[in-house]
Amino acid sequence: MTTPPPALLIAGHGTRDEAGAEAFRDFVRELGRRHPELPVAGGFIELSPPPLGEAVTELVERGVRRFAAVPLMLVSAGHAKGDIPAALAREKERHPGSRTPTAARSARTRRCCPSWNGGWTRRSAPRGARPGTGPT
Repeated sequence: MTTPPPALLIAGHGTRDEAGAEAFRDFVRELGRRHPELPVAGGFIELSPPPLGEAVTELVERGVRRFAAVPLMLVSAGHAKGDIPAALAREKERHPGSRTPTAARSARTRRCCPSWNGGWTRRSAPRGARPGTGPT
């Protein structure tokens, strides 16, 4: 018996712009539609509904106990390091038995996608790469 892959919990920042929030919700719905075998839910850490906690509850109510949390924001910075893990820790207390590894961290994003932050930094550059440049 193989273990099913974890469900996908997408964490958005949130916005006061309803069109922006709706674009995020549309993305989450479309991802779920394209991958019916994978439970998908999304929520925001602030400003917009649904809150991240509701997305976790939705997954748990669907029988999910293992999910990967992935930040989906232009600059995750402190949110990926602090806010999202803190929100997930609260949800773990509310839903005992659930496991939520955070699947992406901002440092990993900078390493794999240097064009997103203007090029390699001194700390993220692979051996031989110059800071301020990225792959072509």
